[in-house]
Amino acid sequence: MKYCFSPIGYVRTNKTDEEVRSSISGVDGEIEILEEYSRGLVGIEEFSHVIVVSCL
Repeated sequence: MKYCFSPIGYVRTNKTDEEVRSSISGVDGEIEILEEYSRGLVGIEEFSHVIVVSCL
């Protein structure tokens, strides 16, 4: 089975890839959503959790 996906944004952090991979508790960062997908975030503050799928 093959899956293809395109990014709708980017996760930004000041940590290196190695620091991110080796972190047990996670690292702080920011999520930057591309402008054309920003409408999909309307009302997001009503939710308690967001699932982020990221590839390094």
